[in-house]
Amino acid sequence: MNSYRAFDITAIVITLFVVLLPSPTREVRVEFDSAPRETLELVAALQAQTVARPDDLDTVVELTDVLIELGSLEAALRTVLGPADKLTGAWQVQLAAADAWVQDLEFKQALPYADAAVAACKGDSTCSSERAIRLAMFQNVISRVAKSNIDPRRQPEELRRLVAEVSPTIHLSDPDPKKRQQEPPEPPLPQPQ
Repeated sequence: MNSYRAFDITAIVITLFVVLLPSPTREVRVEFDSAPRETLELVAALQAQTVARPDDLDTVVELTDVLIELGSLEAALRTVLGPADKLTGAWQVQLAAADAWVQDLEFKQALPYADAAVAACKGDSTCSSERAIRLAMFQNVISRVAKSNIDPRRQPEELRRLVAEVSPTIHLSDPDPKKRQQEPPEPPLPQPQ
């Protein structure tokens, strides 16, 4: 019986090895293959810090921002959603979660986090009045897009139109270069003698 048991164990180990061993034809995708080495080192350091101190909100927000810049939206969402769901009173984390969802063009998922960021900002002394205004504008855009019937992936022009309508861009200088060329140049200032 001992030889049958040894054979069974050997067969199970070989089967597991074959099943779990990645196929040589399987393509492995490197998430940050085009990122500079310094950025990869920053991501690694921030990930290590979030594992060591999961309640360090500044690190969570910074890591989320770096991952968004790298285009790794899934990783950004995985990083920020846990802390955002636990710490509803932290406007910075709520803003990072809303931003990650917006970058993924998921406005309906972003809206609760944007609402939470605005609410948390009101009672937080670290949230300046200027920040509160920007958060309210951000939340307003997210709210309008979420409540519209626009599919951002299929209707990007409609999305741009709605965002421009909700949050118009103000040009401080005349954007028409031809008009600027037609204007007479200003006379030179008199030189002191």
